Amino acid sequence: MANSISDVLIAVGVIAAIGVLIWLYERGYIRIYYRVQELVKTIFKRVIIIAVILYIVSLICFIGYKAIGGEDYVGLIVITLAGGIFGVSYYLTRWRRWWIKFLRTFLRKDEMRALDLKIGADSYEEYDYSSGARYCLRPKEGVFIGTTRIFISPDTLDDSKNERLRRFEYMLRESGIENTLNVDYTDGCIYADVSVTVDCRRMNVEKQTLLRNAFIYLKDSNYQGGYFGKYVGEYGTILFQSTAVEVVRAVRVKPREEYYIYPDSGFQSEDAYLFIEYYPDWTNGEYTLIAEKEFFSRWRKRTEFDNKDQAYTDFDVSSTAYFAAIENGDKKEQKYSREDIEKAALWLIRYDEVDYIKELLSNPHDETEYWAARFFHDVIPELAEATAQSLVDKCDNPVIVANSKRLLAQWRKEKQEKNSTMIR
Repeated sequence: MANSISDVLIAVGVIAAIGVLIWLYERGYIRIYYRVQELVKTIFKRVIIIAVILYIVSLICFIGYKAIGGEDYVGLIVITLAGGIFGVSYYLTRWRRWWIKFLRTFLRKDEMRALDLKIGADSYEEYDYSSGARYCLRPKEGVFIGTTRIFISPDTLDDSKNERLRRFEYMLRESGIENTLNVDYTDGCIYADVSVTVDCRRMNVEKQTLLRNAFIYLKDSNYQGGYFGKYVGEYGTILFQSTAVEVVRAVRVKPREEYYIYPDSGFQSEDAYLFIEYYPDWTNGEYTLIAEKEFFSRWRKRTEFDNKDQAYTDFDVSSTAYFAAIENGDKKEQKYSREDIEKAALWLIRYDEVDYIKELLSNPHDETEYWAARFFHDVIPELAEATAQSLVDKCDNPVIVANSKRLLAQWRKEKQEKNSTMIR
């Protein structure tokens, strides 16, 4: 397409010069300020895009001119073949391009893995944390599927579920999304699995965004409180306190007595831990909801720990949970956590586990150090007072600092009263 060899040499020379500059920059011989880099990148991107477009247009025009003005059909054949290849490629990659456009609605650029989306794949899948849904495109079946799990209030299971699903269906209908809604739900269960199947030929990026908004509504309206239940199955008989995603406390009644406190303190048998691992799968065994009072009346019967490590861990975990409950304003959890802390502390004192008490008084968690100072002052008064003073001086949590100051003031007052009594 060039008029002379000199034009070609000039173009090659410019490209070579740019290549040398890039090489020098990569080696560190040339330094470019960040703002200049961004400006140069922007300019070159636009120049390259324009140049590529102009080149392709010029090439097509040149070949077309040769085909029309020439005596043979080589140029025309080249254009036909190129057009055919381009058309087939565009058709084969249409779902891939459609799917990438959808992913851009909720994935960051650094999370996009466009090369991983193979041409002609049977399905494309991605989980969206913001909406709590998994989206799947199945080109061969011609369907787009969104699935999620909703958690329901234990007080109004059916009413809560039905009202939310009615609202969900209304949002889809208002968005013009024709769909098949499937709800997998077992009576008495705390969750339901919701699936929406849509004809992907009737979907565009705008409707995909509206579909995602409907799933976001389902996630935002999930029940955020706690559940109390009873499990009977291959892992035994277990009473548990849980949230939608994890078990907080559990008592294994049969075949042996075991206690569990989140995250992993308690159960001694592996099969009991499988219950925790597979939660909240309510299809494996018989589940029933129980009252909060029923659970804690059984939980409070605990008098012993399997070993000193378990008592130590329970004390540590419950101390952290107590102050987390203060931040959340959960007064019930504050009460339950304090009972757990006290139970573990009394066990360590009863069995004279002084080494473990010293470790709790120098624990990495400020929350644990506070409760250790409070409960073990009579065992090791000097170390307990030093721990409380250290919290006042170094802790960043104002609640812990305030409580530590009160402890120190209380101990000083008790000392003064004791000294006064001795003088008398």
